[in-house]
Amino acid sequence: MAIFAQNQANLSLNLKQDNVYRIKSTSVTSMVQTIMDRQQNSETKTFSIISLKPTSFDGNLINAELKFDSIGFTNSMPQMDVSSAKPGQLSSTDLNATMNLILYRLTKSIIKVQLSGDGKVVAFSNLKSVSDSVLAGLDTLKGQMAGMFLNQAKNLINESTLRGNIEINTAHLPGKTVQVGEKWTSQTKISYNGIGIIITGNYKLKKITGNKAEIKADVTNEPANSDPIDMGGAQITYDARGLGEVDLIVDTTTGWVLKSSSKSHSQGNIQVKAQGQEFQMPVEIDITEERVALP
Repeated sequence: MAIFAQNQANLSLNLKQDNVYRIKSTSVTSMVQTIMDRQQNSETKTFSIISLKPTSFDGNLINAELKFDSIGFTNSMPQMDVSSAKPGQLSSTDLNATMNLILYRLTKSIIKVQLSGDGKVVAFSNLKSVSDSVLAGLDTLKGQMAGMFLNQAKNLINESTLRGNIEINTAHLPGKTVQVGEKWTSQTKISYNGIGIIITGNYKLKKITGNKAEIKADVTNEPANSDPIDMGGAQITYDARGLGEVDLIVDTTTGWVLKSSSKSHSQGNIQVKAQGQEFQMPVEIDITEERVALP
């Protein structure tokens, strides 16, 4: 039962078999880096539409097919404008063309995933075959940019990135019945350009109106670890932390997010080691995100 006297709700994923649940996400990330006492500004905009279709159930676990119906992003530095809807091809010199092809291939893939009642990813069952299909031919690229192309594409399709892309849409739930005013905590790890970030949300059920639950959360983010990552031959260590807030409206009958908005501010340092040199860049990052369920 989804609603009890309008003061409590079973906030779990309760999706119906063979129904398709869709959500559109957009985000804007503004970054300010200080390099040699000079500020460098950049902006990244992303969009995606994902579909989730439950195919069977194992107890409280949901076996589902996930699809990216569309996905893309623009970046001011380096300049990029890529989309699954644009023509693409493998190119050793044109990162945009290569990424267009990768995103197009991703939208043609069906990812088999198992989810728990609180919206967390339990397992993927066909990720290797999906990755092999999406990344096919990238190892044939030549030139100085080939390594960067391959790393960026692999970061897009690896398990950590896909897990984060799913859970950022689904893992806001306590997976149980909660009262209005009750609080719970959920943690999600996302990947941004290969950098692991842990997002911890402290959620509170504010109100129930009909079959809609209003939820608010204060969130923190921090690096998943202190290990450096390789970016085009440079070793990058990310150490920025931040605070934010999230507002959600969730369908109490399904647990699916109907609408959400969030914003966060982070600051810290990026340590860079490259070509025998080492330096530190102070960084500030502001992120706003919007999500809305689609028919």
